[in-house]
Amino acid sequence: MEILPSYFMLMADQVGKCAAGATGRTILMTRSLAEVLSTAPLP
Repeated sequence: MEILPSYFMLMADQVGKCAAGATGRTILMTRSLAEVLSTAPLP
């Protein structure tokens, strides 16, 4: 589950960046997180 730390690091990295681009970056990050969680095997 290395995606979670990198997801939150990307969220923190958006501080101070263009607000219009932040929406697109957030959608892409959420999509990648959803893909990883949906393909992860259940414990």
